[in-house]
Order: sequence, then structure tokens, then C-alpha cells
Amino acid sequence: MDNKLVRYSRACDVFHYRWVACRCFRLINPESSLKKIIIEGSDYPEKAGEYVIDVSEYEKNNEDSSERIYYFQLKHSTKRINTPFTLSELKKTINGFA
Repeated sequence: MDNKLVRYSRACDVFHYRWVACRCFRLINPESSLKKIIIEGSDYPEKAGEYVIDVSEYEKNNEDSSERIYYFQLKHSTKRINTPFTLSELKKTINGFA
């Protein structure tokens, strides 16, 4: 068994945890419009795209009660630090959201 595969996977997990933890700090601010964060899914599990959502953020404007939902699918690599992802590499993710 090659431990390198596990190491790279865990490094990606740590990236996810830290990224989301930073986003969650906004929940502490009583003036923030952010009301809820869901990790690995959304409030609508029956809808298409559910399996590609890493993080869902739900905001509600206190002034006019309008709502916004943001879906995130995090792409990162510990091996390709200086090489950006191409659109063709995102095909599966884009299809999942579509």
C-alpha cells in the first residue's frame, strides 16, 4: 500500500476543514447575513447537483428578507501547486451542477 495516496487525500481534507472553518467565523458576527452553512451537501438533498456540493452557504438579508444560496465545490491539489485546473478537468463538476 502506498501511503502517499493517503497523505495527499488527507492534505486535501485539511484544506477543506480550514477553508470551511474560516467561512464559519462569519456566523459569529450578529450583523452577518450568513445564517447557515452545510458541509457536503445542501438543504435540498433531492435536487440534482447534490453530490458535487462541498459547501452550501445560506444568507438572508435582514432588511428585505431576500435570500441567497451559494454552492461551492473546492478544487485543489497538493501535487500541482503552480498548475491551474483547466475547464476540461472541471467537466464532471460542471455537469453535476448543471
